[in-house]
Amino acid sequence: MDSVIKQKGEKEVKDMLKVDILREKAATAGIKVSDKELKKAYDEYKAQKPQIRASHILVKDEKTANEVEAKIKKARTLLVWQKNIQRISSLQLTAAI
Repeated sequence: MDSVIKQKGEKEVKDMLKVDILREKAATAGIKVSDKELKKAYDEYKAQKPQIRASHILVKDEKTANEVEAKIKKARTLLVWQKNIQRISSLQLTAAI
């Protein structure tokens, strides 16, 4: 999980863990997260092994492979645009409120 910590930063990871601990404690009285609990959760998170997912598509020839690759790239681009549009719409709604 070091890569996640490097990417997001230690403070953000600790903030995420704090929220997780608060959610766990939400059903009980006295919702507080001690520094000791936060350190323990952070150490456990840091010790986790990263999970890597890999997949492949088998096709009959290079021509088909190139066609599939082009379709995947187009779909990724569309997904990025959709996410950006959602983010921009969300920002506009927040600004309007």
